[in-house]
Amino acid sequence: MRIGALVLGLIGALIGFVGGATVAVLGGVSVLNLGEFVARFGSEENSVAVWRGMLAVLTSIVAAGAALLSLSHPRYSAVVLILCAAAGVYLIGGYFAPAAVFLVPATLFAVRGSFDKKAIGFGRRTAKTGPGPQRRRTAGSGNGKAPSR
Repeated sequence: MRIGALVLGLIGALIGFVGGATVAVLGGVSVLNLGEFVARFGSEENSVAVWRGMLAVLTSIVAAGAALLSLSHPRYSAVVLILCAAAGVYLIGGYFAPAAVFLVPATLFAVRGSFDKKAIGFGRRTAKTGPGPQRRRTAGSGNGKAPSR
């Protein structure tokens, strides 16, 4: 499950990076009066859109780090992944939604991986069949030489 969280998290982070970069670039070129884009993000200069795009790129970089963290610390990774998905959707809306589609299942896989007892070394141990390793004893004075006959 942890590897699934890693893969889905990295895919979602990559898609979020592209979405954030798209918003930042379109906000920067908005002097061409892009109509619906200007209406979506509000300001005429669209510096708000540029900043939101940059923050979404930063959010996707943090999500990639959280995806990499899912192998060693899946609980923390799950929290950061879900926060990145929510923050990205809040920042740039529909441009980050495809990334959130990957980040939310990655969160669920990371949570599931945190309870996987075999992967973290807990759980029931199997009983050994013998008493364990023993030294071979030789008859005699205990000096390690073979006994004389």
